Amino acid sequence: MTEVETKRIVLAFESRTPEEVVWAINTLAIYSCNSTIPFTLDSQPFLLDSICSYLTFAVSHCPEL
Repeated sequence: MTEVETKRIVLAFESRTPEEVVWAINTLAIYSCNSTIPFTLDSQPFLLDSICSYLTFAVSHCPEL
């Protein structure tokens, strides 16, 4: 994954726009299945921070069940 692609994924999570977040999740799923070019979050901590920030936002805005 290039730096530009990673930055776009981070921006998608930061935008909190449902369509962008879905795109980011789908893109991460595709990269995670690529066996020729390994992709790990430990090499990109800013991406993990962005995902965690989005998840915190999403949980705090969920209606109570």
